[in-house]
Amino acid sequence: MTAKYLSVAEYNLLPNVKEYLSKELKNCIGGKWQSAVSGETFEKKDPATNEVVAHASKSGIADVDMAVTAARRAFDNSPWKKITGAERQDILLRFADLIDKNREELCQIECLDLGRPATDPGHCMMGINFAKYYAGLATKISGETLTPMTLLPHVDQVFSYTLRQPVGVVAAVIPWNAPMPMFVSKVAPAIATGCTMVIKPASDTPLIAGRLMELLQEAGVPDGVVNLIQGPGGVAGSRLVSDPRINKITFTGSTEVGKSIAKAAMENLTRISLELGGKSPSIIFDDADMKSAPFEASLCVFMNCGQICVAGSRLFIQKKRFDEVVSAIQHRAETMKIGPGMDPENEMGPLINASQKAKVLQYMQKGIDSGARLVTGGKGIDRPGNFVKPTIFVDVDKKAAIYREEIFGPVLIATPFNDLEDLITEANDTNYGLAANIWTKDLNNAIKTAAAVNAGMITINGATLPPDPNLPFGGFKQSGIGRENGKSAIDYHTEVKTVSIVM
Repeated sequence: MTAKYLSVAEYNLLPNVKEYLSKELKNCIGGKWQSAVSGETFEKKDPATNEVVAHASKSGIADVDMAVTAARRAFDNSPWKKITGAERQDILLRFADLIDKNREELCQIECLDLGRPATDPGHCMMGINFAKYYAGLATKISGETLTPMTLLPHVDQVFSYTLRQPVGVVAAVIPWNAPMPMFVSKVAPAIATGCTMVIKPASDTPLIAGRLMELLQEAGVPDGVVNLIQGPGGVAGSRLVSDPRINKITFTGSTEVGKSIAKAAMENLTRISLELGGKSPSIIFDDADMKSAPFEASLCVFMNCGQICVAGSRLFIQKKRFDEVVSAIQHRAETMKIGPGMDPENEMGPLINASQKAKVLQYMQKGIDSGARLVTGGKGIDRPGNFVKPTIFVDVDKKAAIYREEIFGPVLIATPFNDLEDLITEANDTNYGLAANIWTKDLNNAIKTAAAVNAGMITINGATLPPDPNLPFGGFKQSGIGRENGKSAIDYHTEVKTVSIVM
């Protein structure tokens, strides 16, 4: 179902949101808000209407160099190194409180950034939880005492211990599909461990990053500890990840860009954590709860208009229930209310921009051209903005692009299977390994399948859980390197130093 058209002028925006949009979205370097050295800006468009809603600084090499210099100075030669874990904890707790206090405003800003429903507080809650979680860990970062196994002949005893110290300057490049929680999930562990950082949001979503940076300053983060750079990844992002003064790179985004970042990091032996693409399998066994499984499977691929790395875009259904499940998801796809996120009645918003819409439509056409049977969708929606119809294909050739490549849109490939052995072979027949979903009432079957599927995150009898600060997040194969979130992030943001005292 297509919702009514709304222009930006008809949005019921809060006064402070209107004021925020009226100003240039500048860089924040060393605690100072400043335009790009070149004076250039770029347009930010509302994904639901393609109307320009703001202008942001178009950073270049000089801006990135200044930001890295500020972060380096703050780490090497400022009081930040002497701030205690308790003080870092307090900064993050104040940041969490400010996100909560400004929740309605932040949801509206992210809606204009991304197109997701402005009434959905989920991303704000994720941000709050990340800030609070790493606030709690800030006072609990420690080494351990060890007993050496080998001693020199003249040595009677050695006391050894480890120190866990901040890695240094972190470069964070965040994606456009979840800009608010991604900003907080990158910043929080860096602050908790005593690192400094330069963060670059995607040029498609510059709005929320600027506002969160303002809240960080209000929370008391010292000048230069967190530096914000706006601008295109091709220039600003490339310069940032190749700077030898950077000690760690954290990137969430496409596998293609992740590979280029890994190459740049290799030149300087910079440590990296990469959370990349996916082509996740969802699996429904014939004993699954048919009241919930089809709906949850549709949620896995249609949520955020399919623009999620963990999207369950390949759905495997045991043959006995195949037609039933496909019919249920088809009904869901054809009755979803689609329109601007500023309308609280809408269930699915737009794709991020016109280019992404064109890309998704090309994949849909490729699917049709490959001989796949189109069950529903397969088209854009004739209205302003970047809207497409939720789409389902069956009878898909396993060599087809829609089966093998990440589409990043609301496109589902449904395939029947007979038994577990055949299923595992097909589920793992991909270059990716980020997430998977399994629906079955047979616990033994669920455990066997979860162990056999090559994916970093498995959800049983439910839609994929949102990123959680206490749960490691990452994938197998070309879905990334390392794990973010949880205590894993502390490990990636610290160096371990071994000290031995000869007694």
